[in-house]
Amino acid sequence: MLELSYVGPKPIINQYGVFFQKSKIDKYIYLPYAIGIFQSIHQSHKAHVDIYTHRLPSDLEIIQIIHHHYPNLHEKMMKKKRKIERDLVALTKHIENKNYLSKEEKRIWIKNIEIMTPYVVQRKINKLYYIYTLKLITKAIHERQISSIAIDFDLHKWHILRSISGNLTYEVGSIKPSMILETNHTEQLLIKLYIRA
Repeated sequence: MLELSYVGPKPIINQYGVFFQKSKIDKYIYLPYAIGIFQSIHQSHKAHVDIYTHRLPSDLEIIQIIHHHYPNLHEKMMKKKRKIERDLVALTKHIENKNYLSKEEKRIWIKNIEIMTPYVVQRKINKLYYIYTLKLITKAIHERQISSIAIDFDLHKWHILRSISGNLTYEVGSIKPSMILETNHTEQLLIKLYIRA
């Protein structure tokens, strides 16, 4: 099984160094919350799901849950990992053929790619696990005929619910999800996702 680990924001790699796009967050940070949302929906017997995240799952638990629902995922992810590595090798060959770069610039750029390859590969693995978790959530919403989800507000959960909303719209065009913020009886801020066919 491919492991999960946080690496950081999206890198920009070139002949001048390695820079990071801080706005392009590593999907790893969303995974524990997304798995918690999935588990709450998957275990629900009601059309409305209130989610309270108490304990976040470990990396190993996350991987086990995803692989339990996608038994062939390891092979798919290994294929994707090999493709990413091949793409990075192809990029280095492309850089070697850039006539406008000096030998030193080519050497630095290629070395930066070599140094950052494990980072780039791990970010992609994290993203793939996140994508498959979103698919699990979308499938559970359909199977359980969930009409609404409420969860305590934070930016990570907001991002996840927006992604779920997008998946629902994309996968089933007749579904029109909407999100609102509201407070409950204890003045706690909640995100509510309404799912309408």
